Amino acid sequence: MIDRQSILNVEYQTALEMGRPFMLLRPKMLCEGNKWCALYGDNLQDGVAGFGETPELAAYDFDEHWKAERLPRSGIKAFPDITGWAPKNERYHAIDENTYDGAPDSNSPIGTGPTPEAAIADLKAQLED
Repeated sequence: MIDRQSILNVEYQTALEMGRPFMLLRPKMLCEGNKWCALYGDNLQDGVAGFGETPELAAYDFDEHWKAERLPRSGIKAFPDITGWAPKNERYHAIDENTYDGAPDSNSPIGTGPTPEAAIADLKAQLED
């Protein structure tokens, strides 16, 4: 029988994984020569990219570059909850790409709502506080 602590540990690790910049932002995955590229943005000059010998390594490299890059980003972005755990009234999340660092323990506000517009409005209300 699986004990409650083991279940909580798995849920915690899953939440950490789902909070990674790669998972939240869903960059394009491209094969560039003999490496994989996870690209968020229109091109390598204007976007953020991570590279690796496998898609997984490119994804983790992307996370590191997202946290380190301080390029101008497009601002607020809304995206659907992909965990399936969110209540019906919080099916969408919104982040400010200029300030969100992707860390699981981040203090960056995250808006939530039943629609992308509602999630963005919730985030803007938090940013005004």
